[in-house]
Amino acid sequence: MMRETKKNAPADNVAALERMLRLEEAGDLKRWMREKYPDHYLVRIEMADEASRKSNWPAVIDLLQGLSREGLDDGSACHLCHLLGMVYFILGEVQQALGTWKEGLAYENGRCKLEPYIEYAEVALQYPESEKRSEATSAAARMLSIFEQVDRHLADGQWKQAIATVESRAPLTNADQQILTRLAQAYLQLDFIPGEMRWICKVLALANFLDCFKTYYKKDPVLPPHIEIWPESRLAEVARHAEHWLEKRVQPSGNTCAPATGASPTQTPPGA
Repeated sequence: MMRETKKNAPADNVAALERMLRLEEAGDLKRWMREKYPDHYLVRIEMADEASRKSNWPAVIDLLQGLSREGLDDGSACHLCHLLGMVYFILGEVQQALGTWKEGLAYENGRCKLEPYIEYAEVALQYPESEKRSEATSAAARMLSIFEQVDRHLADGQWKQAIATVESRAPLTNADQQILTRLAQAYLQLDFIPGEMRWICKVLALANFLDCFKTYYKKDPVLPPHIEIWPESRLAEVARHAEHWLEKRVQPSGNTCAPATGASPTQTPPGA
């Protein structure tokens, strides 16, 4: 037991340094840990965390799938289940994801909030892609339904219907970046009379999306495999068009419109 405690000490020191905001020293200690203890469970979980932020799912599986939960503290074991469940879910192994998240939930001192993920998985199993939801009762089911409706409207060029579907879910937050991007995409395809209510809504929607895109930490949501997660390159392209539209048409005062005679709806390149 003493040997294991000694081995874990550097990892404990990393956490302590980070809490003290001594980030450079913490980074040096992390690199040392990776060199000296590449198979330590905390090193592997941290590397899997980094891989998940880059959507490198094969790397997450390589790092975690063979890692035993035996001897892990509840927080680490719970987070391991959190990450593995995300990979299984995104790869379409919904039942396996559900079982992994439920395993993680069983750790009493785990800190990951797995209940929303479990609900998503249960909804995805209950309502396959081919079946229409007659009534979306839970928050997870409603959110999945909105994604599906909006993507269907965007694919059909039904911009107003896409906007109405998104705006039916209020309020939106920065955590809804994928939905905010779709809303901005739809608004960019439509022109409104400057100063009218819909024009103001467009200005607010594009400005809100840009603020979210520039300031909020980008972490892909967990969605069923049939719902596309727009990559950051596509988000950036929509942001570029939104910024261009605002610069050309909205004066710094925010309540007048620059001349746009003969302007046609701004088209975001398909698949951009």
